[in-house]
Amino acid sequence: MHSNRRQNIRKTYRVRTIGLIVAALPVTSVLAQQDAPGWLWAWMVICALLWPPIAYALTSRAEQPARSESINFMIDAALGSSWVVFMHFNVLTSVVLLSMLSMDHLSIGGWKQLRASFPGQILAALVAMGLVGLHFDPHSNMWNVIACVPVLVIFPAHMSLVTHAMARNLREQNQKLTRLSRTDALTQLPNRSALLEASERELQRFRRNRRPASMILIDVDGLKQVNDVHGHAAGDALLRKVAYILWTNCREGDVAGRLGGDEFAVVLPETDTSTAQRVAERIRLHGERVGAEGPGSWTLSIGIAEVTVDIDSAPAWVHDADMALYQAKSQGRNRIELMASGELDALAAAPGRMSNSAQPAGESSAD
Repeated sequence: MHSNRRQNIRKTYRVRTIGLIVAALPVTSVLAQQDAPGWLWAWMVICALLWPPIAYALTSRAEQPARSESINFMIDAALGSSWVVFMHFNVLTSVVLLSMLSMDHLSIGGWKQLRASFPGQILAALVAMGLVGLHFDPHSNMWNVIACVPVLVIFPAHMSLVTHAMARNLREQNQKLTRLSRTDALTQLPNRSALLEASERELQRFRRNRRPASMILIDVDGLKQVNDVHGHAAGDALLRKVAYILWTNCREGDVAGRLGGDEFAVVLPETDTSTAQRVAERIRLHGERVGAEGPGSWTLSIGIAEVTVDIDSAPAWVHDADMALYQAKSQGRNRIELMASGELDALAAAPGRMSNSAQPAGESSAD
């Protein structure tokens, strides 16, 4: 955040420096034709060359940089208003100068910032009148026109580049926030919301072309014991290990994420239960090997549900996979259970019954 603040202060400094240097050209053209006194030339040099670094230093050291920069912009406006008086209201240069200042104010604070600068502009104009008197000479010659060309070309172009950079930065920040809102902070896997969105996409694809898709639901057996015995830091490390196992054993196109707590899920497009079981078995075996290394002993129980015409929403699909996972845990853990939606009623009536189950060799019990 501190780095972003310094970067914004430097950007404002560059805009102010470029703006005042190019604005000095039409002012110079008017002062030359008016045979202005030496002190007015000196004041123009101070405004164009010394004020930008002074404003930069004030903002850099301020406890509230935004407020300090807002004051600096009001000083910019006041200086511009005074120069309108010093130039005897030369119409072209005055309009160009005030338009440039208004563009600055609108870009950083909108109409509120522009309105806030009006009292300072009026006061500065009155002070300028007290110094040089009130002279009205609106005539602009060809030299004034030529001197205004750099202001009309360079400053708007630079402001456009700054605006583009700010818009791009805002877009990148929004994309980052979107990624963060869809990512589990602990495991860096997609979170529940992202998983449900991926599930809904596969449901829509299934409804369009009846292409298969499966969901794997994974529960960590033994996480509570690891937390109780070794502490929650060890439990968090365990969950990150499971995330790595999913990441290394899933295929390109699969969406693996954390539903919450000790539950993970994988959405497998273009995958029937047979292929899903092979993916799940790789995950289970990898978890068995890593879980045996400690600290603590843990395994993975897995439920699989293939999408069917009976599933009308992503939560319903998760529910089917969860029923299969329930069977895997109730049948001894560290195993895989397959479940089709049509079997749920029979499962509810006889929870001990196994349907389309696949019990791998080397089954072990956790917890």
